[in-house]
Amino acid sequence: MINCCYYKSLQINIVLAIIGTLTSLLTISGNVLVLVSFFVDRQIRHPTNYFIFSLAVSDFLIGFISMPFLTLAIYKNKWVLGSFLCDIWLSLDYTVCLASIYTVLLITVDRFCSVKIPTKYRNWRTEKRIVILVLLTWLIHCECLSRYCICEWLTSHLRDTVECTLITIV
Repeated sequence: MINCCYYKSLQINIVLAIIGTLTSLLTISGNVLVLVSFFVDRQIRHPTNYFIFSLAVSDFLIGFISMPFLTLAIYKNKWVLGSFLCDIWLSLDYTVCLASIYTVLLITVDRFCSVKIPTKYRNWRTEKRIVILVLLTWLIHCECLSRYCICEWLTSHLRDTVECTLITIV
């Protein structure tokens, strides 16, 4: 169950569902445009834009997986899809969000190095190195996902109720 601080009226739930759905569709369509342009236009396929491609993939997955399930849970005022889907959803959500955040970090470091040490960095920044950085970003978080899933599935039989708790940091 997603714990809510107060009961929301039907009208508020409908408005939240519409906003969540529109935001999800906008996120999906915007990132599909980025992904399609990366494949269609060969001129933008240079190593620095691999970070943008990775960010578009992660943000697409957020819009396609994370946001619809969250919208449903907010609309229903509880998690209605069972503990197994809760574990999968939370695992994928955390993994994809972390990949997105670390990709933004890589973009920031890339821009910083391009400005502060342009000659040295330009020689270091090869296609192979950038691909390795992007893959490491995804592989590290997928490895964390697999560990989390294994731990959750091994302990899922100990739960009495279906409760899907989001960890929020304020």
